[in-house]
Amino acid sequence: MTDFEPALEKAIKIEFNDNTVQKGCFFHFTQSIYRQIQSLGLSSAYLNNLVFRSVTRQLMALALVPEELVPSLFSNLIQEVDDYERDELAGIFKYFNDNWMRQIQAWNVFKVIGGPPLGQGAAIAPPKFFICIDAICSFGVELI
Repeated sequence: MTDFEPALEKAIKIEFNDNTVQKGCFFHFTQSIYRQIQSLGLSSAYLNNLVFRSVTRQLMALALVPEELVPSLFSNLIQEVDDYERDELAGIFKYFNDNWMRQIQAWNVFKVIGGPPLGQGAAIAPPKFFICIDAICSFGVELI
């Protein structure tokens, strides 16, 4: 899982192979949507308009549903808002369509969070990172 830097994606393909699955980071995905809201001058609408905030959060949540459902859910989201809200959200809808709908597999993390463990040991033993964290915490307790 990486951020959405094209240079990093290219380097991973070169160093590993084309079969390496690359997924964009959910945090960076949602952050880019929020930054677009700011760029369009819609921060106050996001903060003060419950419908606007709800719709943009639903856009962000599309990363958490199966990839094949994303296009229809995106269309439904556009259709479900009234004309006034649709006009206010037009810039965000356009941004999302132009920048994210063409590469759903890059940012959709459903299979990452909802899929099977990545290897036999994944279901049995914790990752080495967490073993390291546990060791650091144990060491800290001994010092106290």
